[in-house]
This record gives sequence, C-alpha cells and structure tokens, in this order.
Amino acid sequence: MTAKEMFQTIKFKYNDPGYIVLDQVRNGTGYQHTIRTADAIVMCTWPSRGYEIWGFEIKVNRSDWLKELQSPRKAEPIWSMCDRWYVACPKDVVKKEELPKGWGLMVMQQNGLTTKVQASINVEAQPLDRGFFAAMLRVAIGKQSTVAQMQAEYERG
Repeated sequence: MTAKEMFQTIKFKYNDPGYIVLDQVRNGTGYQHTIRTADAIVMCTWPSRGYEIWGFEIKVNRSDWLKELQSPRKAEPIWSMCDRWYVACPKDVVKKEELPKGWGLMVMQQNGLTTKVQASINVEAQPLDRGFFAAMLRVAIGKQSTVAQMQAEYERG
C-alpha cells in the first residue's frame, strides 16, 4: 500500500459533508519557519462535532515508522494546532505500545480504516495560526481549482 492509497482510505472514511479532508498540509505558507507537513488534515465542519482539527501521519512500512519514533517531536509544529493526532497505517506497521503519548492509531483493515487507539484531545492545542489556516486554504482551493480546470477542459472537448 502506498501513502497515496492510505490517504484515499482516510478520505473515504470521512466522506461526509461534515468533514473536510486535505492532504499534504504545511504548517504555514512561505519560508518563515521550519517547514513541517501533515500527511492529512481532517476538519470537522459542524458545531456538533466541535469544529475539531485532526492531523494524520501516514506510515506505510515499519522502517518508516521506526524512523519517525526517533524524532516524534517533528510533528509538533502542526500537532500543536490540532485537537487530535493520528497515525494511519496498514496493519503490522505500528504497535499500540509504541505510540507517543496522546497519539491515536488507525489501521487499514479489509473493511477500511479502523480506529485501534482513540487519540486524546490535545488540551494544549494552540489557537489556529493564520499561516496554518492559509496553508489549509491553499490546499483546499488548489484542489477545487484543479477540479474546475478539468471540468472546463472536459466541456471544451
């Protein structure tokens, strides 16, 4: 399974008007600070879901996960603005007991992505940074522009 395929499983799991699913979201735009990228961001868009923002680290093989464990703090620039943080992976890549404190685990099963460990709420989450917000908008609008361009090309013949 590739990282792109794993992202598609996240997108499928949250295929609902109450969520926005974005891939490859940086912690800001420009180059004013250390650049970090969340493999996926899911934002709950309904008040009943608390407008939560969840960050995802996608790992498709064990060696990549073990490398991540050597410096899990590299997720902090984005994790600090998320309400929850998950690792999404095929089964047998991540062991529950290896998860950093508070991180959740979603594993690809035959029936789709299943939550194995619920992520704790990040009680220290920072207010949404404008740079991060701009990065999320850039990804969302970029996706819409691509779809609109493809539709226009299709209609043009």
